[in-house]
Amino acid sequence: MSTIKTVTVQKGDVLVIPSPAPAAPRLTITWAQLGSHTADYVPLLVQDKDQGNAEVPIFIEIEWYNDAYLSGVAHKTESGAYELTVDEKLQYGQKNGNGDQRFLVFHDKARKPYQHRFLETALASKAAGIAAGVAGALGYGTAATAATSIAKNFRVGDYLHTF
Repeated sequence: MSTIKTVTVQKGDVLVIPSPAPAAPRLTITWAQLGSHTADYVPLLVQDKDQGNAEVPIFIEIEWYNDAYLSGVAHKTESGAYELTVDEKLQYGQKNGNGDQRFLVFHDKARKPYQHRFLETALASKAAGIAAGVAGALGYGTAATAATSIAKNFRVGDYLHTF
């Protein structure tokens, strides 16, 4: 098993997001905010150019994971990928105030799901590759190990934070 370098993404870092693919996996996140809500997100491991190209987990709102939207907020490279600068457009969840096990969310910030909703959904997903990638990027050996640790490590009831 390879070890993924875990990093704490910072405001100003540049992320390399792959060109949108029609068959990109989707996760449905469910939360309560003046009623019950659901939304689809694309979970990805993207490179952080400012952190030695370390892989960083990100969840992108499905309506935003397309060339038309991304070209308005990020620079498209010759390879077709997008370079997105981390700023107030992005939100994040993390284990603690030190930024340990930070992951990113790129979505309409009017949505208010708690941070643990993304991890629980990704790890419970039938898409084993997604769960394994997120678990590895957050420093867990396996998705099963991560699933048993979320309740201990991530404060349930914490909203996402904005950069």
